[in-house]
Amino acid sequence: MVSPRGLHVAPGGQVFLCGTGSNMVLHYDREQNQLVKVADGNDGLWSPQRVVLLNGKSLMIIGQEATNSILVLRVS
Repeated sequence: MVSPRGLHVAPGGQVFLCGTGSNMVLHYDREQNQLVKVADGNDGLWSPQRVVLLNGKSLMIIGQEATNSILVLRVS
């Protein structure tokens, strides 16, 4: 993770983080004690600042600094 900026802990305990320099959103998998990539530049992600998982909607909202926009992704 390069230049970490955003961290979100969902009500279910899932942990997500994003970094502007790596253009990635990662999920911490507690069972396997590792970070798993959720989204990156191939998903249209560019310079993520904040990440939020909407409870019960399976939607992730990511605020992007470079484009002054948001990206909404459906997650399973």
